[in-house]
Amino acid sequence: MQKMNYEAYLSAINEWDNTVSNFAEIERLIPLPYVFELSAEQIEKLNEEDEYPKNFRLDMGILKDQVVLILVQRDSKGELKKTDYSYSVLGSLENDIELKEVKQYTLVNRSILSKDLTKTSTDSDMSFPILSQPAAEQQVAVKEIEDWRESGMEWFQREDKDFEGKRVFRRFFISKDDLLHDQSSTTNIICSFALKFSDIYQRVLVSLVFISFQKNLLGSEISSDFSISNTYNYARPCPPVC
Repeated sequence: MQKMNYEAYLSAINEWDNTVSNFAEIERLIPLPYVFELSAEQIEKLNEEDEYPKNFRLDMGILKDQVVLILVQRDSKGELKKTDYSYSVLGSLENDIELKEVKQYTLVNRSILSKDLTKTSTDSDMSFPILSQPAAEQQVAVKEIEDWRESGMEWFQREDKDFEGKRVFRRFFISKDDLLHDQSSTTNIICSFALKFSDIYQRVLVSLVFISFQKNLLGSEISSDFSISNTYNYARPCPPVC
């Protein structure tokens, strides 16, 4: 697990802040197919040491001429702890990744027998799955990743030209409950940039899609109305969602 001290963290985020208005440097540093990879150990450690109750915070940085995603730790009030932070380096995928969604449909057949054992009625009901988790539909997630691959640099170029990089994301916030819901079975998480239109801000924002690799996606008992996925899209970019 790669770590940086607090001074290195400050240097890394300052380097990112100084670079987002330089489109040529962004284009050099961010190959669009590259992703971050978070280990189960990193997520577990962050969960143990981050005291803020609502969400995790991941900051963007540049370290040794590489873009990094930094897992920062905060106290209960949301203030940063001046300690060592683990991080992930933006890099290429070693293998193909599978986006998987499993849904269970329940067919209920009913028959009624009268007191004299005569069948009086028969009917059937189909129970459709209820999304109890905020799982991103796979087609939507794939499209958002593909949009990043096709148009990510155009997004950066416009932000640089029209807004001098001021609207480019500096960090992301991710719900703790969402990211930790499959923690016991998750081995690692691939984290990809994605482009997503925001109805609230009426513009395209950069988000993160999380694809978890699990020991067994169906390793636990399931309920009658059921849907699970290894693909999630939770990240809120700051700016604008700070």
